[in-house]
Amino acid sequence: MYSSNSIAASLLLLSSQYTVVHSLSITESSRAQTARSRLTEAFRSPSKKLTLHPELVLPEPSDPTALLLRASEVTKLSETIRTRAKANAIFVEGTVDALAPMGKEQEDARGNFPGPLPIVFSCVDEASLSDSLEQLADVEGVEGVMIPFFGGKEIDSVESYLEE
Repeated sequence: MYSSNSIAASLLLLSSQYTVVHSLSITESSRAQTARSRLTEAFRSPSKKLTLHPELVLPEPSDPTALLLRASEVTKLSETIRTRAKANAIFVEGTVDALAPMGKEQEDARGNFPGPLPIVFSCVDEASLSDSLEQLADVEGVEGVMIPFFGGKEIDSVESYLEE
């Protein structure tokens, strides 16, 4: 899967200069600290047990009926991962529209047991990265973005990286 160092290195926070939440002004740096601590907590296990971080691919449906049912199915999947699978974080690849119901379900779980899981959005289309980041600012529950490096290819050695 992913190491905590690679995730921390690829973490981008999705916020504007200031976000207003319940009449409190939260700066970008405090959101960054909160996201980092939530992700660090999700990737570490004090009892040295394995932690589960599923990676989901949410494809864009081509059928209009599937498009209408997508939100409810993504919400059910999100709840199942949180409650039954006992995951620690979720990596999601797909469109921002498909991710929104998952983020909402996770944030609705705040205050419940088990609580919300941090969501890391895996961006695969570098061409639409800036558009995706702007859209993700409005999605609740997303703690980070993983950006492909080196075109998604495996780096065998420093030499192979420097050659390209």
